[in-house]
Amino acid sequence: LSGCSKNKLAPATISGSVSYKGQPVKAGTVGFHTPEGTAYGGQIGSDGTYSISDVPEGNLVVTVDTEAFNPAKKGPKGKDAEKRSKMMQKAPGDIDPGPDLSSLYTKVPEKYSNAKTSPLTTPIKSGRQVYNIELTD
Repeated sequence: LSGCSKNKLAPATISGSVSYKGQPVKAGTVGFHTPEGTAYGGQIGSDGTYSISDVPEGNLVVTVDTEAFNPAKKGPKGKDAEKRSKMMQKAPGDIDPGPDLSSLYTKVPEKYSNAKTSPLTTPIKSGRQVYNIELTD
C-alpha cells in the first residue's frame, strides 16, 4: 500500500528560536546532523530565529555556532572587518559602513558547535515543526 511506509528521506521544515541564558542569539548557524554525518543548516537571524528546509526524518544532533561573528577572530568577519568598519565610519560622504558585526556576536559554549560534543538532539518527522533551542553553560 502506498503511503503506509515511512520515508526516511521525507523532508521536514524546522523553525524556531535560539537563546543563550534567556537572551536571543542574534547571529550564527544552526545545524541538524544525521547519524551518517550529513549536516543540514541555516542562518540565525538578528531576531534569534532560524528556518531550515528539506531536513530528513530521524533523531538528529543539533549544533549552534556563533564564532563566525566573533570580532576577536581574524578574517573577513573579525578584526579586519572591525578595522574596515571603523575606517568607513570616519570616511566623509554618504558611505554606509554596514552593520556592526560585534554587536551581533554571542559567545556560546564550544560544546554546542560540534556534532560530536553537542548535548542537543531532537526527533524530526516530515512536515513543519518548531524546535526552540535554549542553550546553557
